[in-house]
Amino acid sequence: MTKAPTLDDVARYAGVSRTLVSTALRGKGRVAASTRLRILAACKAVGYRPNLTARSLASGRSSVLGVLLADVLNTFFAAVADAVSRHADQAGLTTLIATGQHTEAGERHAVEQLTAQRPQGVVLLGPTMAEEGLLPLLGATPTVSISRVLGGVSRGAIALDEEAGVRLVVEHLAGLGHRSITHIDGGSGVSADERRTAFLARTRAAGVQPQIFPGSFDISGGYRAARALLAAGRLPTAIWAANDRAAAGVLLALREAGVRVPGDVSVMGYDDVTMRAGTELHLTSVRQPIDAMGQLAVERILAPDATDVGTVRLEPSLVVRGSTGPAPTPVS
Repeated sequence: MTKAPTLDDVARYAGVSRTLVSTALRGKGRVAASTRLRILAACKAVGYRPNLTARSLASGRSSVLGVLLADVLNTFFAAVADAVSRHADQAGLTTLIATGQHTEAGERHAVEQLTAQRPQGVVLLGPTMAEEGLLPLLGATPTVSISRVLGGVSRGAIALDEEAGVRLVVEHLAGLGHRSITHIDGGSGVSADERRTAFLARTRAAGVQPQIFPGSFDISGGYRAARALLAAGRLPTAIWAANDRAAAGVLLALREAGVRVPGDVSVMGYDDVTMRAGTELHLTSVRQPIDAMGQLAVERILAPDATDVGTVRLEPSLVVRGSTGPAPTPVS
């Protein structure tokens, strides 16, 4: 019978001490982020899985990791749930996903289902419930919130640096010569307000004429907003949609109207998840570090003595494809 990999195997592979491996995996002490990532990579390479049986017996919790998925149709949250599940599996956890079905009652029922399993922890993906209603349901369950920042969550929040993401949008479009940019926003969705505020600040600082059109984080919201722009007869040279799904709706409306992209109007999305869903839109987008979000969420859940958690904001990156180009030259 093949011997199961041990902490010593991980330490040799990573080139560190056994004590440092143990410290990194238990979440105790201070371990540099680069070293922690190297140790986690070594665990995966040698096939080491932490023994959660003893942890479960000591804590009275199962080896389940609960995930509240507020919107199963949102490709961003689905991609994050997949990343969480992969990293949970590497840590020896079984992922249980419950959906909130877009209602407070649905989210309440989903959280009650998850906490009834005595999970190692719960990861919240875009919950819409108010904090005062949500937090008592979670009780002492170790909990991480992704995307939405909830101050009272025990293991803190993991979110995108929205200002940095919007800066990438404006710098890219302004660098192509666009001086009239419309943002089709995400309505009341998670992060929509942060993106609107950052957009106004960045465009004004760049000397760009901003416009905000109401929308939502889905295809229909982008489609309706683009149709309204077309009907108003004031198309900008560039449109930035609140996420990739909304951008897909914008592209559909523009194509129906015979507007060339990017010849007449450049279009940008946000999240960079359309490719994951198998939809090739050639869409320029801001990529969220989805795998890092999943990894960090699992790390925080498994850290037994979580301190200094708070909110961590991860850096986005720009992915340029064929939906953006130089601003069209005005007809004299």
